[in-house]
Amino acid sequence: MQRSWPEPAGPQVPEHLPRAVHKAFAGAEKTFRTRGLEEQTAAAYGRALDIGTKLIAADEPEPERFNKKMIAQRLDMLAEAHRIPPDLKDWARHIQTIRNPAMHDVQDMERTELEALRGLTEMVLRYLFTLPTMVAERKCAALAGLTEPPPSGEQEITGAAG
Repeated sequence: MQRSWPEPAGPQVPEHLPRAVHKAFAGAEKTFRTRGLEEQTAAAYGRALDIGTKLIAADEPEPERFNKKMIAQRLDMLAEAHRIPPDLKDWARHIQTIRNPAMHDVQDMERTELEALRGLTEMVLRYLFTLPTMVAERKCAALAGLTEPPPSGEQEITGAAG
């Protein structure tokens, strides 16, 4: 068996994700390193985006209308509401042209395409869940007179949601 040095880092899940989003993203991360499961892994990343954007709907003016939209439309709406940056929305549109044929046609997904979908999913979830919580923690710490909030790092996948 060949080993690499340094050892590759284990899969990481962004902090502060709701349980269902954490579960979907962690499942995708577990299969990400397995060659030949690109389409299944892409579906799992898509599920994490789907659930994550639906959970954000509670903060939207018309949650029912928001949740009936496709993922790409929800990301457009989130960009319009300044919840994610426009560049992230544009990147999502590009990824959609890659993911959809792999999900609905016979076309295989290339490894580089899966890596792009993984990166997009991680960034969207960080903008929607991780960063707002980190800002709130730092703001609270600053108001309490602390120089920094208590440390919290990335979550290694262990099966437990954080």
